[in-house]
Amino acid sequence: MRTALAWPGTGARPGSIWTRLAIALAVSLAPCPGFAAQWLSGTVVGIADGDTLTLLSPQKKQKRVRLSQIDAPELRMPFGRVAKKSLSDAVYGKMVKVRVDGVDRYGRVLGTVYVGKADINLRQVRRGYAWVYRQYAWDPAYRLAESAARRDRRGLWAQLADNGRRAKPAPPAAAPSAPRAQEAPVPPWQWRRDHLSYGH
Repeated sequence: MRTALAWPGTGARPGSIWTRLAIALAVSLAPCPGFAAQWLSGTVVGIADGDTLTLLSPQKKQKRVRLSQIDAPELRMPFGRVAKKSLSDAVYGKMVKVRVDGVDRYGRVLGTVYVGKADINLRQVRRGYAWVYRQYAWDPAYRLAESAARRDRRGLWAQLADNGRRAKPAPPAAAPSAPRAQEAPVPPWQWRRDHLSYGH
């Protein structure tokens, strides 16, 4: 007589649909070595703008790193140079670690930059010197950081009024009429679409 074997803890036999589903679930949840995080380390020797830097490895090889999940103002945009200085103050000349998130179409490493335990990508957003790059962002902490920067009017959000528009100074008494309030700062991806023939 054949003994019916059950999957431990389920009462399901090996050939049953429940057994097959349990095996498939276990396989799908198992860690995959191919998706293990890759890291770079080195000294930051160049700052291109508020979200791009050059890393010099211990082997004296340079890597261009584009900070992932964020988009800082272009240098020709308002706050572009301030955003660059913010990134420079945080990392220039320092040893950093970069969690590699991918490679973009320009061959740059897409990564999250750390000085110690500090997430520099997130720091740029918190300080109000970068937007969350919504098309490519996955960490909800970045959206929360941008919301807080907007609320507290930090960095490029400093001139926003409560209604989300730029606050305007009171016009001179002799002025015939007050100028219209400007819209909120233009995101870099929209600015590039309007002014440049390439992405970022």
